Amino acid sequence: MTIRKGAKFRHKAIDNISILKVCQVTKFVTVRLVRKLLQSQMLGAIVVVSVMALNPPIEDTNESSPAQAEEEAVQTPTIPAVQAAWEEYTNHIKKWFYRPDLEAVRITLAVATSHFHKDCDPIWLFILGPSSSSKTVVCINSLLDLPQVKMMGDITAKTFLSGYTGTAHPSLLHQIGNGILAFKDFTTFMSKRPEEQSEISSQLREIYDGAFCKHTGKGIPIAWKGKLTVIAAATPALERAWSSRRDLGERFLQVRMSRVDGVSQSEYAQRQRGFEEHISTRMKELARTFFQLTPPITNPPPKLSNSQMTRVASMAELISHCRGAVPRHPITNAIIDLPQIEGSGRMAKALASLISNHAALFRRTAITEDDMTIGKRVALNSIPSTRSLIIDSIPITGSIGSDVLQLQTGLPESTVSYLTGDLEALGILKVQHNEIVANQITLTSQVQKWWMAAFAPVAVAQPVQPQPAREAVH
Repeated sequence: MTIRKGAKFRHKAIDNISILKVCQVTKFVTVRLVRKLLQSQMLGAIVVVSVMALNPPIEDTNESSPAQAEEEAVQTPTIPAVQAAWEEYTNHIKKWFYRPDLEAVRITLAVATSHFHKDCDPIWLFILGPSSSSKTVVCINSLLDLPQVKMMGDITAKTFLSGYTGTAHPSLLHQIGNGILAFKDFTTFMSKRPEEQSEISSQLREIYDGAFCKHTGKGIPIAWKGKLTVIAAATPALERAWSSRRDLGERFLQVRMSRVDGVSQSEYAQRQRGFEEHISTRMKELARTFFQLTPPITNPPPKLSNSQMTRVASMAELISHCRGAVPRHPITNAIIDLPQIEGSGRMAKALASLISNHAALFRRTAITEDDMTIGKRVALNSIPSTRSLIIDSIPITGSIGSDVLQLQTGLPESTVSYLTGDLEALGILKVQHNEIVANQITLTSQVQKWWMAAFAPVAVAQPVQPQPAREAVH
């Protein structure tokens, strides 16, 4: 049996016996999972008894099982004061916004947390989502009352360092020194001339590395040295525009926010009329309270274990390949050179820092699986969206026909061919080209290894081993 990445347990797709195989391989079966399966009427009595055989029943005590505590670590932080502050903050968001992406909020705050740990390299984050998806009004707005945060609407090639002498501090970098730069809409970058876009991108690469020097027309050098964290909201159109500069060295991680039900979102939006100032002000206050709460954010942040570092290294190597640049002819679209794949060191450090600072944000002293899940989402969201759509449709083991792939993704045949060509050149896919029947597409063996090491999905279910008989559980 083949299980797809991100597959959900639906009784129409996977039968009861298959679910048992998945449960046995992953070894993560808990009473909580069984309850969910029972509530959805997916398992019969025989299957329930078999699952209980895999994991003995937990006694009815006030203490949660280790698995349950690990699952609920983020939603219910262990420190009561932290839990209360987080719940008050998120309840305010949930009151006024329909199905807010609270995981994206946690990621945004974790990036801000990393700025205040001097030994952490800066993390730069794009928050991508369609217009009116709450990326600015929730994620960016939550940052604005935090220390050292400056809101920006637009930048030019002269914004960061300026040779203007009419004021004491005309340059943005000199105004903020070490700080967090929050862009409410970085998509304005696309409206600039290509030459200015290239100049801004070049400046950002130097700023990320902690030093930037610019020579003015008067022959006087202007320099800055420090740490700048960038968190920018943008629409998905920016991803396409920014992709042409990845071969120069990518600095940004990404988190994508999906569109929710439009009717329900519109109803919530109408309830906000007349309360916009209160919603915004209260959100900033609650975010600042959670951020500056006692006990303080863990400093230094906890370190990843050796096994966790191995998982992050596999994530970084996989994502670096998936978002590599493939040189194509501007007219024929033919691949004209070897693909450019970035080194995975910067990506690995950024992901590890994000995971570590997420744990610190919730005042933990050790990395949990919930922190690793944050790293997993950002890593997968950092793959270009259309490439990610292709990869997610391919089984970890086994193959898929190009015709089926086209149906599953909903993309035109020419687009599927273009994307699979890029991914084949990058060493992600192996395509068996056929003249009569559809091409067969598989993930390469190396990618399968990286994926398993990074995300530990169930690739192929193993036969269920006979279990010793147990007394019925009442």
